[in-house]
Amino acid sequence: MSQGTQSGGRAMRVLVTEDDEILATAVAAGLRREGMAVDVTLDGAAALERLAVTRYDVLVLDRDLPGVHGDDVCRALAESRSETRVLMLTAARSVRERVEGLGLGADDYLPKPFDFAELVARIRALGRRAAAPLPATLEHGDLSLDPARRVAVRAGRRLPLTTKELAVLECLLAEDHHRPAPGQARRPAGDPDRPGKRLPHRRTLMRAPRSHPGPPHRLRLPRRTARLRLTALYGAAFVVCGACGAALLAVTYLLYGHLTPHVATDLTTHLHGHTTHITHIVPQATRQAGMTIRVAGLGQITFDRQQLLIASAIALAVFVVAAALLGWLLAGRVLRPLSTITTAARRISASSLHERLALHGPDDELKELGDTLDNLFARLEASFDAQRRFAASASHELRTPLTRERALLQVTLADPASTTGTWQAVSRELLASNAEQERLIEALLTLASSEAGISDREPADLAAITSAALAAARPAISQLGLNVHASIQPAIVDGDPLLVQQLAANLIDNAIRHNISGGDIQVATGTSSGHAVLSVANSGQVIPPAEVDRLFQPFQRLGPRPARRDGGHGLGLSIVRAIATAHGATIGARALPDGGLAIDITFPSPSGPRPRIRQK
Repeated sequence: MSQGTQSGGRAMRVLVTEDDEILATAVAAGLRREGMAVDVTLDGAAALERLAVTRYDVLVLDRDLPGVHGDDVCRALAESRSETRVLMLTAARSVRERVEGLGLGADDYLPKPFDFAELVARIRALGRRAAAPLPATLEHGDLSLDPARRVAVRAGRRLPLTTKELAVLECLLAEDHHRPAPGQARRPAGDPDRPGKRLPHRRTLMRAPRSHPGPPHRLRLPRRTARLRLTALYGAAFVVCGACGAALLAVTYLLYGHLTPHVATDLTTHLHGHTTHITHIVPQATRQAGMTIRVAGLGQITFDRQQLLIASAIALAVFVVAAALLGWLLAGRVLRPLSTITTAARRISASSLHERLALHGPDDELKELGDTLDNLFARLEASFDAQRRFAASASHELRTPLTRERALLQVTLADPASTTGTWQAVSRELLASNAEQERLIEALLTLASSEAGISDREPADLAAITSAALAAARPAISQLGLNVHASIQPAIVDGDPLLVQQLAANLIDNAIRHNISGGDIQVATGTSSGHAVLSVANSGQVIPPAEVDRLFQPFQRLGPRPARRDGGHGLGLSIVRAIATAHGATIGARALPDGGLAIDITFPSPSGPRPRIRQK
């Protein structure tokens, strides 16, 4: 049995889905020499169409696909319980990315760049674990089909069928032979035992306001601000303190008033009851006794006053401690949201930016602070996600050419029929790939320098810069037979002339690259309300309006990577956006109904007197 066949003599069916056409073609050629039946698709949507009508043993799937992402392809296969084994190719090499890819439904994971021999070995291993193989030839009566050779014969006559018709015929003939192997069915996406989704749950940042039924002009209470709450709480505390102090003074006054009359009354009664009797007997002794009693009574009064003062001091100390404790509790209750904010802010890091404070309670300054921090975390999360996407896309764009070059060399080396002409063709492909990497590095450097901002500004003639960019693009315009409609009017901008020149060149290059043969390009410069404006519009394929904003992100395309070496990496419009942002300009982009894109760059008004521009 050949290494590329399964038991039963049937060739292994492999679908290669890779947006780099040259890499996909080279891999498919090498796999065919290994005895496998290989089909190639360049995007996820085409792969799902093929998988819907054709039974493949192994799907070699690039994860970072345009349009339908490779992750979505894996999810679709899992939900349909497909028996096709998935070998995922990606430029991401981290353990987290590998675990994530396998959790989505992939059966194996191979990072770029890879050795072609390892790719073949992994495909064979997955093919051995696939479902029970079908016969090499499917037959029904006088009708026979060879899926590997794509040949259908009926009554000895070959049938002229298209690719889809052959796929449908294969599905019909394989129905009697197709039986799911025990334990081979893939778990659906809703299975509770499958790993979780790719992205963590994010809380809703904003809730839609609910309408409250009621009279249109009802009395509204004032906003419960933190100042109002603190005023009410501490005001009530001071009122309580004042009431306690008043009560303490009242008690002291009552005690003092009660003790003094009692002592004086006792002393007077005592003296009055014995004065007459004692006066007749010992007048001198009576006077001395009266003085002694009076002194003793005054001493008792002084002692009682001291006891009262000591008791009052103790009560005051207890009251101060109680007031301090009450104030501490009140302050802790009021400042509890700040403690929650501090704890959550310390806990949230770069790996948990999806978490939110989500403060509940009255709409006061503290809740406003919490909502502001939640919005800050949302912006940071979006920034970190954009940085991670950029790093992943840059890794994909840099590793894919390396993988392509390695595959071309290894497939050619493994081919015993390679000739001098074959090696010359491979050498030309390698040189073109090397030039593509140089352009990519230059584009990345331009993007980085544009995002760094502008240190020195000087007046620049936007009309002259645009005219020069159009003149430089004339050869490409003539090659495609494009019709240029230019309306160049004087316009002055303050900024970096080199960056403005790069902006104009990228816009015109984008209009040429994504145009159709014999299409139109409209280029216009001028001023509007004192602002310099550059407008570029082009015909081309129909662009969904929802996809326009995505085109300004790095490494984003509408379709697969083109096979021709045109220098496109999906960085042109992202560089335009970076340069426009550095100059404080605004970008207006819209998809044209008949196809194509129109972009308007509006620069801020130049500062200082405008230099005079001579008209030619």
